[in-house]
Amino acid sequence: MESIESQSEQNIARWRAIAESWDDSIGDDGNDFYAEVVLPAIVELVDLRAGEQVLDLASGNGVVARKLALAGAGSVIATDGCPALLDKAIFRGEQAEIRNIGYDSLDVTKVNELDELIQSYEWLVISRQPLVVPAK
Repeated sequence: MESIESQSEQNIARWRAIAESWDDSIGDDGNDFYAEVVLPAIVELVDLRAGEQVLDLASGNGVVARKLALAGAGSVIATDGCPALLDKAIFRGEQAEIRNIGYDSLDVTKVNELDELIQSYEWLVISRQPLVVPAK
C-alpha cells in the first residue's frame, strides 16, 4: 500500500498536469454547473454575516473564494496543494481586483496542518467537492 505522502504527491502531479484546462473550463465565474448550481448553493449555505472569515480548501482557480469574498466575507483564505492552481487563483483574484482574499499552499491530506488552521475561521468550504460546514 502506498503511503499518504506518495498518494498526495501523485494527486498534486495529476492536478498540475490539468491545471491549465481546469482553469480554462471554470473561468472567472465558473462553468455552467458552478455558476448555476454550485456557487448559488454555497452562498446560500454559508449565510455570511459581515466580517466573517472563510477558509476555502482545494480552491482550484479560486472561483468559490472570489464569490464568497464578493458576497460579504470579511476575508477568505483560498488554499490549494497544487501550486499551478494556486497561481491561477492568485492571477484571477488580482485581475478582479478583489482585496479580501489571501492565498496559501495547503495540502488537505496533511491533517495536522489543517486541524490547527480550521480553528480560526467561521466557515470551511471545500471547493472541488462542494461542501460547506461551520468551522466552529
